[in-house]
Amino acid sequence: MPSTPSKDVDDPIPYDDDLVHSNRRKSVRYVRNDIQTTLSIRNFIGLKSTMDVKLFDISSRGVNISVAKRLKIGKPVYLTFRFEDGVEFKINAFIKNCCIKSEYQYGIKFEKQENNLADHLLKTQVDLVFK
Repeated sequence: MPSTPSKDVDDPIPYDDDLVHSNRRKSVRYVRNDIQTTLSIRNFIGLKSTMDVKLFDISSRGVNISVAKRLKIGKPVYLTFRFEDGVEFKINAFIKNCCIKSEYQYGIKFEKQENNLADHLLKTQVDLVFK
């Protein structure tokens, strides 16, 4: 069982139990608008269709995107990220969830943690905007 900080300790930052347990993200999400992103998906007969997507945020474990087409939760997809410096990452992923605010906004989880992508995100980050 994890220990919780003692309430008697003089701490300039008050301890809030709800705040500590509300953020369950395992990686930092970067808000980027300088990465060209495309999504490829195979249809029921195996033909691949590729579409440009709007990238909201990205991490080493997944992305939040918007696309002009309705997608099925659990569907495997293939993402390509092209940075302004010409570096490109091609990543296998699957659609994890659909945002309740927009039926065309999706959370996509990578098949594995992409540490090389995370390193490049840090290296090319200009504005410090995180989620």
